[in-house]
Amino acid sequence: MTGEKILNYRIENFTEENQLFRSFLATHTQFAKKVIIKTLKPLKSFQEKADFLDEIKHLALLQHPNVITLYDHLETAQEFYLVFEYVQGKTLADFIRYETGPIPEEKALPLIAKIVEAFAIARQKGLGNGAINPSNILISQEGQVKILDLALSHFFKHKLIEAQDKETLAYCSPEEIAGQAPDVRSDVYALGILLFQMLTGRNPYEGFNLPETRLKIVQSPLPPITKYYPMVSAGVQAFVNQATHKDPQNRFSSLEAMLAALPPSGATQALSELKTSPPVVQKSPQKATPFPEKEDWKEAQSVNLPLILLLVFGGFLTILLVYYAVQRPPEDTEVLYEIKDVERIERLQDSIARAQAQQAIEDSIRRFSAFNRKDTVAIFIHKIQRGEDLASIAKLYFQPLDTLKKLNGLKGKERLRPREGIKVKVRQIYKIQRGEDLFQIGRKFNISPNVLRDVNRLYPKAPEPGEEPQPLVYEGKDIVIPLITVK
Repeated sequence: MTGEKILNYRIENFTEENQLFRSFLATHTQFAKKVIIKTLKPLKSFQEKADFLDEIKHLALLQHPNVITLYDHLETAQEFYLVFEYVQGKTLADFIRYETGPIPEEKALPLIAKIVEAFAIARQKGLGNGAINPSNILISQEGQVKILDLALSHFFKHKLIEAQDKETLAYCSPEEIAGQAPDVRSDVYALGILLFQMLTGRNPYEGFNLPETRLKIVQSPLPPITKYYPMVSAGVQAFVNQATHKDPQNRFSSLEAMLAALPPSGATQALSELKTSPPVVQKSPQKATPFPEKEDWKEAQSVNLPLILLLVFGGFLTILLVYYAVQRPPEDTEVLYEIKDVERIERLQDSIARAQAQQAIEDSIRRFSAFNRKDTVAIFIHKIQRGEDLASIAKLYFQPLDTLKKLNGLKGKERLRPREGIKVKVRQIYKIQRGEDLFQIGRKFNISPNVLRDVNRLYPKAPEPGEEPQPLVYEGKDIVIPLITVK
């Protein structure tokens, strides 16, 4: 379709495809305005098309700064086109995965407040129980939250569930899994799971297959947030517990009630702090200094001019003295290294080797960043083991100790407590595919299987009496790929 003209827009390139749409980036032929044009895939029946059009009519009536805007639509004998606002930014899923890792509580709460408010307004316009998940929420380059149309479409969510989409299923409420009709409390549950993922950097059902995920949603309580990220208050934990309660009667009764119950975020943080690009720091305006009267100006001139000349002369004299001191050779010049001083030379060689190893790590990070136009560094929460310190963790993940300190705001003298989480930079968190083993994954990422085994602690454990041995590597398991390639 590249180059085709639809309404007043010319198609530039294909962007993505899902179970319902094919999406294209397009530009207005006169105003150079960019939009996203989605073309609807063929539907199974007339009723499906009628249900979809009903949702589109409600979406067209929705105008909210945190919801993507539907500009126009075009229906022909062969195709159905929707013209949406184009937002340059990242999905919340990518934002968490590549930029922030777990979002601190004081920033996550204002962000989730904007999201809940947008869904509350959408439900007032007849839209609800859509495919709520971080892949359908954008963070623009200006730090603005934008809810995508797919997150508001129950029709689209139904299509994804039919296709066994795991991300969509992980946000379904227990009553939906049980086959009951969803209501607003199902949205409350999904938004509670969303806040859990924002605070921990992961979905609570990661690593489970579809049958296991369904069973855990219905029967198992969520793990405590502090299991993955300990710096979360009891108030926020209680809020998530109520939003994700198995019994819908015990959840917030509406999105408005959920919004009102959000715990205070402490120091108020502007949403603009969550930008995908560095913020522009503006200087505060200075107060104007009144210009002196004529007589005062003359007095100031007579006093300040000699002082200024004296300072200029003194500075010039200082520069001359420093220059001649630097140029003058030392009187007693010593030989820095004697050829027989083997121990001293070896220390120098070791220092050079360490510097070269450090540079190799930094070069590796830069190579990975240049390899992919998107961010190629993910944030992983390492669970501290007994006896570990910052140096051993930095060595395990092949990254500079200073980088680890800066990432976690540490000075290096803090005592690390076992089972607490600490942020580390990794190349990728990779989901194992069917039939893969560590050797195949190692070849894919140009890395030693032994390194993968050490980083992910893939050591066999003796099973408890009566239990079967658990496989170390299996389909769907997440493993960490460190930043450096080691053969």
